[in-house]
Amino acid sequence: MLEAIFVMSIFLIILFVVLTVADRGTKFYHTASTSASLLEAARRGLDRMATDLRGTGLSIITDGLGQPLVEGLAYQEIHLRRNPGYTDTGIPWDEGEAIIYRFEYEAQEPDNGVDDDGDGLIDEGVLVRVENGSSAQIVQNVKEGGLSITLQGSQIAMKVELEDIDENHRRLEVSAETAVYLRNP
Repeated sequence: MLEAIFVMSIFLIILFVVLTVADRGTKFYHTASTSASLLEAARRGLDRMATDLRGTGLSIITDGLGQPLVEGLAYQEIHLRRNPGYTDTGIPWDEGEAIIYRFEYEAQEPDNGVDDDGDGLIDEGVLVRVENGSSAQIVQNVKEGGLSITLQGSQIAMKVELEDIDENHRRLEVSAETAVYLRNP
């Protein structure tokens, strides 16, 4: 009888260790999966911006007020025009509407320092692309102040920071960066 109790005790200890390891593995999987999804979304958004920027020139990229970019300053909104093609007189850059990239707060999450939508994040937003009056959310879960577009010589450096809460109620943050060298002044 004593041997049976001893064997059961050892079995329960081993079972507890196995279940603890399995639980930690599952939590790690969920955290890593959420982080990977956030990073993939950030990369897709930056790739979209980079594609648009590659077909433009520095002289037609402006800030949200229509002013030329100042080297070293970080912007959360830029306006640009793509190369619409060529004519006998050159490239008609000024034709058509501008493409706009900017940070916007989520509809349920105004800029007030409070978690208004109850998701555990404060004042998060989205990266928005506007063209021809049509607005599209390119990246969600953008951290407040998490979009940075900076002119550095002949390149535009872009960084986006995302945040989310995973299934384990852990706050996760990821960031991605890229740069585009501008061919045209």
